[in-house]
Amino acid sequence: GAPTAADLAALAGAQVLAADFSAGSPARACATARAIAVANQATVVSCSTTGAVVDVVVAAPASGLSRLAAPASSVSAHARAGPAP
Repeated sequence: GAPTAADLAALAGAQVLAADFSAGSPARACATARAIAVANQATVVSCSTTGAVVDVVVAAPASGLSRLAAPASSVSAHARAGPAP
């Protein structure tokens, strides 16, 4: 679902930043986050980086119990990943 896709996307983006923190890495981090979200049937609504931290918001189609709890056609979730403070 959306929370899992958001978590995985943020973690993947943060891993890109940790591996290579250069001028182009924030864009690569968000591109990686988008690819991971798509692989988990979700769409990145927003992606931002602050230092080595990645914030991702995704939307995914509502299914199963989440559709009963929230009759909207999609569910969104936010995740943040980066080094420990």
